[in-house]
Amino acid sequence: MNLREMSIDDLFNIAKESGTKDLKLLEACYNELMRRRKIREQEEDRLITKMSEHNLVQLAKKNLKKNPKIAIACYNELVWRRRIEDIEELMQSIKDEHDLVRLDDLL
Repeated sequence: MNLREMSIDDLFNIAKESGTKDLKLLEACYNELMRRRKIREQEEDRLITKMSEHNLVQLAKKNLKKNPKIAIACYNELVWRRRIEDIEELMQSIKDEHDLVRLDDLL
């Protein structure tokens, strides 16, 4: 399975489905998503990717009728951030579980 050829949505879905079963697959998907994020920051939406969530919401509201492309870009950025946060939380919970198992083994 080549992660570089997969769509962003597929990567998010694989990461969510792998869940606690396969930490390496989850981390690989996360790393690929972050690699694409860096490319995106450098190329097209670098101003939007650096804005705070509050500013993104305000910009989207302001441009909803005048320039819907900007509003859509803001919305997509907010969705991206939430999905990445979900994956990061899942990874942290898995790491916490592994740490607890190690602690039990040590005790």
